[in-house]
Amino acid sequence: DMKVWGGEEVEIGFRAWLCGGGIEHVPCSHVGHVWRSSLYWQGQPYHIKQEDLLRNKLRVAEVWTDEYKDLVQLVSPPTPSTGIGDVSARTSLRQELKCQPFQWLLDNVATDMRIPEEHPTQVVGTLRHYPSEMCFDGSSAAIGQAVSLEPCFSLVHQKPAPSTGSQAMVLQSSGTLRFATSAGDVCIGASSKNELEYQACSSASRWTWLPPVKTHQGLGQLQLNAWWKKCVAATRQTMTRFVLVLEPCLTNSASDQVFIWESTSPGGASHHKLQRPGKSEEFEL
Repeated sequence: DMKVWGGEEVEIGFRAWLCGGGIEHVPCSHVGHVWRSSLYWQGQPYHIKQEDLLRNKLRVAEVWTDEYKDLVQLVSPPTPSTGIGDVSARTSLRQELKCQPFQWLLDNVATDMRIPEEHPTQVVGTLRHYPSEMCFDGSSAAIGQAVSLEPCFSLVHQKPAPSTGSQAMVLQSSGTLRFATSAGDVCIGASSKNELEYQACSSASRWTWLPPVKTHQGLGQLQLNAWWKKCVAATRQTMTRFVLVLEPCLTNSASDQVFIWESTSPGGASHHKLQRPGKSEEFEL
């Protein structure tokens, strides 16, 4: 029950891969796509509602992407007021065809697609703003100053795992968030102006990680405490400068609030020696 166009090409691809379809190479065949000439057409030749396009894509996500549909919902505009319609016929077709789960597509076909890691069981990692590909950086951390975002080391150096250094962070069981290489008592907190700043860990804000997906929880939102319902958002000031602020937590149209927690791989260069605030001894993670 798609409307006009948009999303049907994704649905066909998912259905072909997951349900045993195939692509045949027929040398004598000819396939063409005729584009309208600008001599006769300017802009769209007919009006299409953006909510219809969104509705189509959300229908595809609902039927085919299993637990990953929560990610689609999170970064999409609000669901149209009319809803996405009845998808029971499509879900029944998927069951009748004995189609593979969406995870199979990621494991066997789209193997180059990077999947967010599960909820960080390791304390050390990096926090990357998903839309801008910028990371929390503590190279200039000083109490009272604004928290900065800088180009992610893992992307700049094209490394499969996040680099360490000034972008390595520790999300402690107490809820405090600090940079792994910081020997001093410096954590991330929220100012009275709802902006992120460096604070003394002893009095710093407590944070809760909100993963929208139950199985792959590296992608989510950083919420201030559990009861404030305010999340960290990165707002753009210039092409390369972002300001980290607190905004009401959103469940859709939340791209500014979407971050990826990338856990540092165990056993390698990711093992840091961290100095306990206020103490001289060190301990290894």
